Amino acid sequence: MKKLLLLITILTTVINGFSQEYYFLPTTNGLINGVDGKPYFVIEIPNKKAKDIYNAIIDKVTRSYDKPKEVIVAQKEFSYIKMYGFQPKSIGSGEYSGYDLTYNIEIEIKDGKYRFFFSNLIMTKDSSGKEKMTLNMKSGNNLFGGGSGGLNKFIFNKKNKIARGFKEEFLDLVKWINLYSKIVDVRDTIDKEKDKW
Repeated sequence: MKKLLLLITILTTVINGFSQEYYFLPTTNGLINGVDGKPYFVIEIPNKKAKDIYNAIIDKVTRSYDKPKEVIVAQKEFSYIKMYGFQPKSIGSGEYSGYDLTYNIEIEIKDGKYRFFFSNLIMTKDSSGKEKMTLNMKSGNNLFGGGSGGLNKFIFNKKNKIARGFKEEFLDLVKWINLYSKIVDVRDTIDKEKDKW
């Protein structure tokens, strides 16, 4: 019980550090939002056309990344954007440190609102230089693994609780996913005028 209370306290502190009214949580069924349990968030921006929202997202991504053309991997003008992300050696510490995080953020845009969600979330690292080790969000048993496909490790045990030794990985995943979700939040920038020259 003490461990559960400590984990809830740490998780609340991490999430509150994002100062946003939405956040994602990893579960054995993938990422869900911490407000209503859906696998996506809808951000409402009343009185804004899809074109304005789309342009604000493109502008923010362009300003946030050194190579935005490598980040935006698909788009349909004024209605859809797909972004690719990679964060090397960002997940984990100790024995299981150094997982690379790759993901996609998909954004669907309509007049007055847009929704976004994460897809293809993968955490991998080289294991002894021969094979990839994958950190899996499904539940499983960490005692066995291997084979020609590489090693699989699980954040959650068979009881759908955070597996022993993977609390840091869970918290790192929460931190990074919620940090990246702020990149597509344009509510604070959509109405700002550009500096006049």
